[in-house]
Amino acid sequence: MPTKLTNEILHAAIEGYGVQKSRIEAKIAELRAMLSGGTAETAATPKPPKRKRRKLSAAGRANIVAALKKRWAAKRAAAEKAEPSVAKKAAASSPHPVLKEGPGGR
Repeated sequence: MPTKLTNEILHAAIEGYGVQKSRIEAKIAELRAMLSGGTAETAATPKPPKRKRRKLSAAGRANIVAALKKRWAAKRAAAEKAEPSVAKKAAASSPHPVLKEGPGGR
């Protein structure tokens, strides 16, 4: 049994097809922009908002600098402490003699 189409149903169908038509036209425009080398922004991939950059107070920065200096000083002290013994062992166990340049040099 066929369904009777009323004016209200027909208007709703026209409106729905109009929305679909506008979506299809937007997609076609994006594809044409891709062909011509233009940029096409899509609504499906919005860019996330940029976060504000956090500011560091002068005291906070000074604390960080002091901590870094302390760490590097400790590292240098440890390296100087370990370096002489390593250098002596390396020189003693070296299979190749160390060549020294004479007064003429290079």
